[in-house]
Amino acid sequence: MKIFRKCVIVNPIFYYDMVIVVTDDFEAAAKKLKISVDTDSQAEALHVFAHCEGTSFILLHPKADIGVVVHEVWHAVRRLLEYINAGLDNEIVAYLLGYYTRHVVDILKGKK
Repeated sequence: MKIFRKCVIVNPIFYYDMVIVVTDDFEAAAKKLKISVDTDSQAEALHVFAHCEGTSFILLHPKADIGVVVHEVWHAVRRLLEYINAGLDNEIVAYLLGYYTRHVVDILKGKK
């Protein structure tokens, strides 16, 4: 594993953390994080939800594009809303997608 960068996006309103990992080796990163993953060697990203912790893990290849980022952030937002027993309110979903996507893109660019 040559690349491993980890950043946590804390959401104090919902008590839900999003752990973003930029890596070139998902299996090694998962082992380091002590999470279980079913990886495809061709995958650019993956999402893992730890329900008992209220945490989403998003593992991204360093060259993941915006479409991949939004795809994985959507999985995390959906899990967050399930975790807090909230529905798919249009405005809340849109806000959370934008909020988390902006942070993840900054992490990918090395700004965080």
